[in-house]
Amino acid sequence: RGLSLWRWSTHPNYLGEGLFWFGTFLAGMVSLVVHYFSSDSFVTEFVWQAAMMVLGFGFICKVLQGAIESLDAKQLEKYGHLTEYVKFRQNHGTFGKKWIKQKEKDIVFEDINGNEISVETASR
Repeated sequence: RGLSLWRWSTHPNYLGEGLFWFGTFLAGMVSLVVHYFSSDSFVTEFVWQAAMMVLGFGFICKVLQGAIESLDAKQLEKYGHLTEYVKFRQNHGTFGKKWIKQKEKDIVFEDINGNEISVETASR
């Protein structure tokens, strides 16, 4: 409780890692654009390097997504019976608090093996 990062984000460690890689990607793209416009580089070289950077960043995002989904399934198995956890998951997405209110509904999660687990809405 209190001012901890977990109050605002489901996975603050993955959020931080994602922001780090996004910053690295952004800095690399800026550097690439500046280099392209300040030299006699060929367009194909620029496009090739930009494409590799986009693919690399996409791969990192996919790895983070898989890690988050795995951790979510483990947390559900461990804490899914707790009303407080269910309420937290209703109000928080992967990287932070949901600012748009959603209609109440039953929550359905998947465990590690891909089996659906239905958790009745805690506020009922």
